[in-house]
Amino acid sequence: MFDYNVAAVIVTYGDREHFIQKTVPAIFKTGVEFIVNVDNNPKREVNLQVGEGFSIAFKNRIKIIRSESNCGSSGGFFQGIQRALQLNAKYLWLLDDDNLPEFDSLRILLQNYARAEKNKLNPILVSYRPDIFFNKHMVIKKDGIQLGPTPGSFMAFHFESLPSILVKRILRNDMYPSFNKSLVKMNAAYYGGLLIPTASLESGILPQKEYFTYMDDIHFSKHLIEAGFNIYMCPKSVVNDLQKSIDEKLKNSFLYHPIIDFSPAFKAFFFAKNMVTYGQEIGADKPWTYQLNKSLFGIIFFCMCVLRRKWHRYKIYKSALRYEARPLIKID
Repeated sequence: MFDYNVAAVIVTYGDREHFIQKTVPAIFKTGVEFIVNVDNNPKREVNLQVGEGFSIAFKNRIKIIRSESNCGSSGGFFQGIQRALQLNAKYLWLLDDDNLPEFDSLRILLQNYARAEKNKLNPILVSYRPDIFFNKHMVIKKDGIQLGPTPGSFMAFHFESLPSILVKRILRNDMYPSFNKSLVKMNAAYYGGLLIPTASLESGILPQKEYFTYMDDIHFSKHLIEAGFNIYMCPKSVVNDLQKSIDEKLKNSFLYHPIIDFSPAFKAFFFAKNMVTYGQEIGADKPWTYQLNKSLFGIIFFCMCVLRRKWHRYKIYKSALRYEARPLIKID
């Protein structure tokens, strides 16, 4: 067993102990010293079973935080990161509860981190997750990966990208992307697989609990970049997902949209609400573009709901609009 002075942070919820029982041993085998596991409002019998089993098997190397209420992924990682920082680890490795890392994934990640740090890239790295990066809504360019909304977009929709969206949905190209670089720059990152040097969090950068779930990881990584760090994906550090994030049939549907297809409905609501909040934050410098994209998206989404007979999901979208902090264009 080798020691990289890394503490992993995992947030779990509900009846997902079957994932944890597979992923935790695999995470320790990569060389992680400690695991902080946030139990996000689990059933008591599951909580005790997991806690007692892990404390015996791993000699108290796993620290369990029992949350009395469901505080979402943002609140869970907020608590987990704060606890992990107390362990004096040099790095934190954020993982979802169904993330199963390959045996050498952490070694490869740290080797590439050391190389990037030597080249003064001020890096934060993230492992390659095939299920996540097989995503038609992720834009892969020559200079890196575009993840999440762009400035001036609304719900990640931008009129300039409409032709490429239509082409992708019509052609349905199901090929996994290939990467020929040891590191691929990203404009944002998900929690799962994110390796963060603890020194980068000294300024108090933490997930914003108000986001609850969806877009909280994009928002968190955005603030890391604003603090002067660069995020790179490491293709050879592989972390597999035991559970598909989105059903393949839905994802490949021409009329797929998270607000329509996320279940239960509260997930669709938080996705929509947080997209509105985040979109306003990054679109402040392009108010007219934001309003144009908002109008076009509203028309398109209404038509999608009508065609799929999902009128109640349109109501969720309208409810999310109430959370716009302020109009970006002020009309006197």
